[in-house]
Amino acid sequence: MNLTKNELLAIAILVSPLPLIVSCSFLAAKPRTADVAVAQPRAVPDMTAKSGRIREIWTLPLPRELKGRIYETGIISGIQPVILATTPEQVLRITGQVAPMLDLKQHGGTGERALLPSPAIVTSPPETPIGILLHDQHAVTGLKLVSLDGKMRAVLTDPRHFHYRLAPDGKSFVGIDVGGEHTALTAKTVIYRFFDSRATLIGEVTSSHPGTQDSSYSADGKHFLINSQRDGLSSYDPLSATRLWNVPAAVKFFAPVNGSVGRVLVSYAENRQVAALYEAGTRQWVVDLKEQGVKENVRNVALSPEGKIAAVSGRTLLLIMRGEAGELVGRYQAGTDITINSLGVSDRGLIALGIQQARVKTGEPASGQVVVLDKTGKVVFQQHMTQQRANAWTPTVQFDASGRFLLVRTLDAMSLLAME
Repeated sequence: MNLTKNELLAIAILVSPLPLIVSCSFLAAKPRTADVAVAQPRAVPDMTAKSGRIREIWTLPLPRELKGRIYETGIISGIQPVILATTPEQVLRITGQVAPMLDLKQHGGTGERALLPSPAIVTSPPETPIGILLHDQHAVTGLKLVSLDGKMRAVLTDPRHFHYRLAPDGKSFVGIDVGGEHTALTAKTVIYRFFDSRATLIGEVTSSHPGTQDSSYSADGKHFLINSQRDGLSSYDPLSATRLWNVPAAVKFFAPVNGSVGRVLVSYAENRQVAALYEAGTRQWVVDLKEQGVKENVRNVALSPEGKIAAVSGRTLLLIMRGEAGELVGRYQAGTDITINSLGVSDRGLIALGIQQARVKTGEPASGQVVVLDKTGKVVFQQHMTQQRANAWTPTVQFDASGRFLLVRTLDAMSLLAME
């Protein structure tokens, strides 16, 4: 199975302190629960004076036991937003302090791994499902769905699936069968099996030669997208396994929006300086970085959940377009010796960038920054940071489903910002 852009962040784990998100071959010694629960937020300078629109809720230096060991994160919106985070041993609840929610069982060569809905969480806390991957001798044997209070919601025992994806709305999940391969990089056929929230099989789709980013739910969980090098990018109704539309192109990365909108922003596998927006499978507009005067490949693509704002970046240049017409409304030049490592867009008209200095030597601290722009490319918030450890995808920026909160994460710390 090839991986999504977010999961590619974890591939660097093999050469950095982070662990691999989807590999079941990594099992680490379990720290004491007390060690995990004592992390405290530290006081930080007020960074809101420049914008008046963005407030830092908390910044949390990670304790030693968690540095470089957090797999996935998700934001549950509310008056008091909650961050869910997974480690090899636990599911954590983070609100400026760290508290364990679920312990994952591990016995010799068998055990459990946690899986969060992606690419966002749009359910309320009682409805939010957490997936528990069951594995035996590093091979996935099934999936449990549990609620945040640990109550069992469904169990699927099926050793055919290498990995699963959970819907952001909690109504379905998809099992990915790569014919016994552990990486699927050479797999000719991939079978995606669609299940409802009770683990009842809905249907299956057979695809060939998965692309770099193989599959993803839409932001609201109403569509499931499958990317094939041969067949293009196709969108399916996850509750019927029926194909809704197809992009007949070889796609490298893609950013879907809410299913009702039906838009997707893609970068091409062959012409890597070009990105395009499709609606219901029909191309609406194209942007070419070469025409903007830079010799850079497309590195990040992002759409707001309702598809109102699109953003495309190379290594240093960011372009901001209206989602419907593709009109260029803003741009931001990050500099010549830095790299835009992550990108997020909200329907509130804000674009977040995670930026890091280029060509960091192994073992040296990395200089990074988080920049928030309005849709014209004007900087409304900027915060510099030093990362003791880094990789090619940090710092990462992640909006919640409502666009009211922004999570910033490095290997050493995380911060939560409020968009006001």
